[in-house]
Amino acid sequence: MKYYLVIIFICTGLFIPLAQGTPPQDLSAVYREHARPLSATSDLTPLISAAKDKRLVLLGESSHGTREFYTWRTEISRRLIETGGVSFIAVEGDWISLARLNRYIRHEPWTLASARHALMIPNRWPRWMWANEEFVEFAEWLRAFNSARSPENRVSLYGIDIFSPWEAMDAVLDWYHSHHPDQFDRITDHYATFAAFRDDPHGYARAVEAMDDQERGVAKALRNTIALWQNSQDSTRQAAFFAKQSAHVVLAAEEYYRTMGQSASLAWNTRATHMHETVGRLLAVSGTESKGIVWAHNTHIGDARATSMVQRGMHNIGQLSRQQLGEDNVFLVGFTTGQGTVLASRQWGGSRESMRIPSPPNDSFEAVLKTLAMGDALLIFPPSDALPPVLQHTIGHRAIGVIYQPEQDHRQYVPTTPARRYNALLYVDNSTALTPLHEKE
Repeated sequence: MKYYLVIIFICTGLFIPLAQGTPPQDLSAVYREHARPLSATSDLTPLISAAKDKRLVLLGESSHGTREFYTWRTEISRRLIETGGVSFIAVEGDWISLARLNRYIRHEPWTLASARHALMIPNRWPRWMWANEEFVEFAEWLRAFNSARSPENRVSLYGIDIFSPWEAMDAVLDWYHSHHPDQFDRITDHYATFAAFRDDPHGYARAVEAMDDQERGVAKALRNTIALWQNSQDSTRQAAFFAKQSAHVVLAAEEYYRTMGQSASLAWNTRATHMHETVGRLLAVSGTESKGIVWAHNTHIGDARATSMVQRGMHNIGQLSRQQLGEDNVFLVGFTTGQGTVLASRQWGGSRESMRIPSPPNDSFEAVLKTLAMGDALLIFPPSDALPPVLQHTIGHRAIGVIYQPEQDHRQYVPTTPARRYNALLYVDNSTALTPLHEKE
């Protein structure tokens, strides 16, 4: 059973206890000073002005199944792309499965007929995260935007997560078979131990406890692929980069499954580090002046140091990006909701359903935002080095994953200092569930 706890922990946003400071008496007044109504796309202008020159803009969500989070992220991304300089969108999805969509968006040869077609193919649960009508609309807009641009200036879309390592392994082996057939058998041998657990990754987690600590084959395969990429010619460099990144996915996934039985925090950090480093590689390969946008859950994009995650020794993309690129080059945008409906499942791998999100508890950040009585709202916080004391309190902040039980909603709040966790936040007062492409999950 312990091998499943990491996944449940990561995907549900379970409450992590933290001693909270004494908040101001009237939090509504504190946040009202930094909030403005959000009803039209033009209301995003202050956010776009603050974020448009940043190297990296990270857009969050407090659930994986809320329509408005996708539609507002689409509007923000569109406006940032139209201001110029954005090279890619990186999302909390699989590298291999979203590669099909990326080829379609970029007008590359051998693509599928539509974004809908590309998103219907992946079969890993939960499919609704990206196979939904809202994301299809954004993908089609990206393709239309790219149609008037030269290939080197087209905006790409990538998955940066570690899951589906077996498909990534197949991609690496296919590349060796096509480009370096003399090394194919050796790389196949490097992958043999991990490949044997293709249908049972949790069995791998149990098996590695008895393995010695010698260098693993997946690491050797990655090192070899990196060397070949570094020596590749311009005509084959793109394919070599794809193979190299696929090899990174295999290694990170192997590390994730190898550590998940030891420590939830260690497994989380393995995944978070991989996603952060993938974004870094995308920025590097896109050029020194490139910009990127990341779509992921708030628990990934909000600075972990401003949450109780830090008490568990956990980090995330938002924290690592600020530390590596500098706070002046990163803009973090959180998203949350007061109530409404959400698409989620009651158990891992279970059927999806549209669930009712109850009103938040009185001592939560969301309850404070509801008392603003302005409906949907945009909050933009002062720079972290200029935060007044009244914005440095800790409060519970909603976090719903792909697994959700509304009757346990009170457990879905992470102690947070919002103005340190984010640069800005979008609040949806009454949100609605995503519209999935598949009839059933």
